[in-house]
Amino acid sequence: EKLGYSVRYMDVSAISAKEWVRILESNEMDAEMESWQVDIYNDLTSLAGNGVIATPTEIGWVGREGLFFMPGLVASDITWAVDFYKFYEGPEARLQNFTVFDHAEALSRMNGASFCANLGPTDPVPPWCVGAFSSSWEPPLCGTSPCIEGVMGSPLWAQGTFEQLAANHNLSIAFAYYGNKQLEILNSLRSKGKNAVFYGYLPSEFASKLGISQTMGRISFPDYKVGCASVVAQSPYGPRTCDIPPTVIYKIRRHDLAAKAPEAAYVIDNLQISPEQVELMLKMHEGGGGNLTTEQTACEFLKQQPDVVLKAVPECITNPIQNPKIGDVVWNAAELSCQQLFCPKNQVLIYDSAAGLIRCRECKQENAGTVPSPDQMSCMPCPAGSEPDSEGAKCQACPPGRYAPEAATPQCQACPQGEYNPLRNQSRCAVCPFGAHCYGGFNGTGATSFYADEGFYLLGSDEDVTREFEAKMSTCADCWRSDAPFDALGPFECSVRSACLGNNSCLVVEGELAMDGPLCGSCTKG
Repeated sequence: EKLGYSVRYMDVSAISAKEWVRILESNEMDAEMESWQVDIYNDLTSLAGNGVIATPTEIGWVGREGLFFMPGLVASDITWAVDFYKFYEGPEARLQNFTVFDHAEALSRMNGASFCANLGPTDPVPPWCVGAFSSSWEPPLCGTSPCIEGVMGSPLWAQGTFEQLAANHNLSIAFAYYGNKQLEILNSLRSKGKNAVFYGYLPSEFASKLGISQTMGRISFPDYKVGCASVVAQSPYGPRTCDIPPTVIYKIRRHDLAAKAPEAAYVIDNLQISPEQVELMLKMHEGGGGNLTTEQTACEFLKQQPDVVLKAVPECITNPIQNPKIGDVVWNAAELSCQQLFCPKNQVLIYDSAAGLIRCRECKQENAGTVPSPDQMSCMPCPAGSEPDSEGAKCQACPPGRYAPEAATPQCQACPQGEYNPLRNQSRCAVCPFGAHCYGGFNGTGATSFYADEGFYLLGSDEDVTREFEAKMSTCADCWRSDAPFDALGPFECSVRSACLGNNSCLVVEGELAMDGPLCGSCTKG
């Protein structure tokens, strides 16, 4: 509802795990939200992350297979025993009102049909539950004394693991296989006040209804540790003596869902449900003692636990910013994530909200002479008299001797030959005054001042030129193209022209300075 998608719910609980792989591979289903057997998808998952199945992600809770009993029908002083499995070594279980295994009664419950003998053609029939046993397996101990009944589903579940545990710990449990009638039989026994050992898993609706948890109602065998089950025998006759460890539950989704429905893929990847939240749902459900259907349970759960959705569907998706800018957090469909918009200071943001496309580009790549605006959302031209700095991040003033004639000039230009500019941030250069020359205009150099020609003399330094130039040009727009000398500086024509050699140098005779002073108008001594 929040993302605008409709979801088709598919119940695959009655389908074998091998079939789930085919369904996902054939695109009949986009995601499995509770995978206990993530390894079955290995052939569809690429290490590079581009296989049919994306990299699995954890849902937030763990599962546990095991042998269970109905704790409400057992004396409370034994339900917490550390070695409770030893309770089944002798006849004490029968004193606690457990059901004693009866082969004839077991067949009668199945209307005389052997569950094992009627397994489908795709499922191998375990040899230990046919022939003389006919849908059951009894450890050697049960041949000499009655055993209590272990109400099982299929012998293919756990592949003989619990049968091994019973045999190797000398427990008085015989295993009867009832397929999908298992829960029906357990409910019938419970209604009669009769207890039973049975195969199950946590969490589940049935376990929740019975008050079963990790610490109540589960027969815990010696703890699993690495190496304790190194020999795998898928039959009752293996050497296993340790418990089955908890199973991390994963979410599986098709890789291409990220392209077809990126927001939905994000939710699947990020949805987290805690063990306590799972238990809350199970207690609401009609199978766990509540009165709600699966869909009703989901809706009621989300009403009570809205944060589950809010954390999986962030605000950048549900409440997108209409005109995002640098620093805002937006949805990036290409990366399947919420990202804070950022670009280096010399680049502007290009953001396509419809496609979820986020990229940055340098202004100079497409718009020479421009730099990012203060908000980095567009390129702006550098004004006349300036150019982009070396990084392209901001405008900088043209240095003396260079100019930018108009806005968006990619690079300041050197003053041409015969012109000069002693100031920064100028859009033009001035004509050299009459009687002076300006160095520059070739090899990329630009003149920043002027110097007296032969026969002329300048009354001032470069600093004086800069000061007088700024005062004159700020009040006289036409002076830029005028070669009239400066009133206080000149250059002035020397009264004895031959005495002024240029650049304010005076006449030298036989290696000795002959003329000196302003305009070289004074003879030196001698």
